[in-house]
Amino acid sequence: MAVYYVAREGQTAGPFGFEAMQGMAQAGSLSASSLVWTAGMSDWAAAHTIAELQPMFAGAAATEPAAAPSPPPPRPPLTAASAPIGDDQRLRIGQAFAGAFAILRARPGQVMAAVMLAAPLVVVRPLLLIIGVNLRMVEDGSFRPSGAVGLVMVVWFLVSTVLYGGLCRYMIDAHEGAPTRIGRVLAGFARPLALITAGVLIVASVIAGLMLFVLPGVFLSVAFMLTPFILVDSGLGPMAAMVASYRAVMQLGWWRCCGLFAGMIAIGIGAFVAVAIVTAILSALLTQENPIARGLGLIVETVINLLFSGFFVAAIAGAYAQARANQARRPVTSS
Repeated sequence: MAVYYVAREGQTAGPFGFEAMQGMAQAGSLSASSLVWTAGMSDWAAAHTIAELQPMFAGAAATEPAAAPSPPPPRPPLTAASAPIGDDQRLRIGQAFAGAFAILRARPGQVMAAVMLAAPLVVVRPLLLIIGVNLRMVEDGSFRPSGAVGLVMVVWFLVSTVLYGGLCRYMIDAHEGAPTRIGRVLAGFARPLALITAGVLIVASVIAGLMLFVLPGVFLSVAFMLTPFILVDSGLGPMAAMVASYRAVMQLGWWRCCGLFAGMIAIGIGAFVAVAIVTAILSALLTQENPIARGLGLIVETVINLLFSGFFVAAIAGAYAQARANQARRPVTSS
């Protein structure tokens, strides 16, 4: 899958995937005369002269393009073997968190809507409470799962895996500064089989690792964390993407990636405490059984869950962006 760089005011922006370029063309930030470069080109060229991009500018008039910067090196594939690196190429956790906060601050409503579409489990508990299906129904035997429920859970897992891949694509676009829209969450359906296969393999390997004294499972869950991002941003297969994720995480530093998760867990605990405090205040003001207090508490819980889930994926997307930057810093050698 080709990636493109765009010349903007004498600077190089990118890399962008085809769909990101299409979104920029629709938004007007990429014109027919915009200078574009991709691997295999000897120099910059107007976007409308590149065969793959021509359909985006059908009927558009091209103007004289501005002077272009020097062509950037092509982004090496994430399948490249790991090489000795310096501390500047290790994961910068603060930068990943700062990027995630910037995305939430710029488009909080859109991020919450994207998460709600991609991860319905985030709002399942509040919805179950609203319709009266709660843990007490399981405890007293009034809720009896059936084969149909099991089938629904399997379908939910498969669809959620694909939608999570789309959410990863959305966050990649947000980090690249490309136009974002909620519909990008459906981008995972371009590669459903690859995402589902990788998801099953990762879950199976992590469970097996957890059964083997826990630590191997923890190690693998961190090592494979970039797999869905790689799948939606490249043409790699499931196994190749898992290997690429492993190598990228090792280059970023496994312990630093683990620290990224630890930081997100700490933030999650803070969010949980915030929900508990708000719920306690509402209960004290309106009494525990007051439907208004219950409804407000569920709204606060849902909003915080959505924002935290968006932050979680955006932070991992920040790590993926740093992994791609590491690849771009490697010298391009001829075979």
